[in-house]
Amino acid sequence: MKLGHSHWQLSELWIVPLLMIVGIIIGMILKKLNYLFEKSIQRLNLNLAVRITLGAIGIIVISYLEPNLLFSGQHSLHLLIGAWSNQSATFLFLMALLKLIFLAWCLTFNWRGGDIFPITFATMTAGFGVATLLPNFDTLLVVAVLATTLMSELLSPIVAGVFIALFFPITLMPIIILVAGVLFLKRKYLLRGGIFND
Repeated sequence: MKLGHSHWQLSELWIVPLLMIVGIIIGMILKKLNYLFEKSIQRLNLNLAVRITLGAIGIIVISYLEPNLLFSGQHSLHLLIGAWSNQSATFLFLMALLKLIFLAWCLTFNWRGGDIFPITFATMTAGFGVATLLPNFDTLLVVAVLATTLMSELLSPIVAGVFIALFFPITLMPIIILVAGVLFLKRKYLLRGGIFND
């Protein structure tokens, strides 16, 4: 499924590094919070039955709060160009955050599943949220850059580049490859040198 058409212009490209910086900062914060959450749960030393019960409670709560977030993100992507297309930035940011919290909750409490599609959906949702705040820029350009950056931080640049590219028009392929490539180099060389810490 493609999310639409893009008609980005060269004059818009100055926003790309700014979006990448924002995405990197947010991604680092989210990774740190997830790490702290996992460590806190590990210290409780809960048995398997309790873990599974807590996971089930989380699923029940989400089914009442926002049932659209229950399943893998691939089943929810249509919302971004459908029912959620006119939603506010606040709503989209909250949905993206709630999806990531729900993912972390399920994985931590032994409700296993893949994380690629949920993270893809969450980062794209956040991207659309940012795009609503930048109406003078091509929407899909903003979404592609932010989603690729966030997903690169949360998973890996290679995975992000491949998966994000699947949902965007070919005109954005050079931008997605560029962003993923820069973040790959950052991870490979700057992290090794101790300039950044995961």
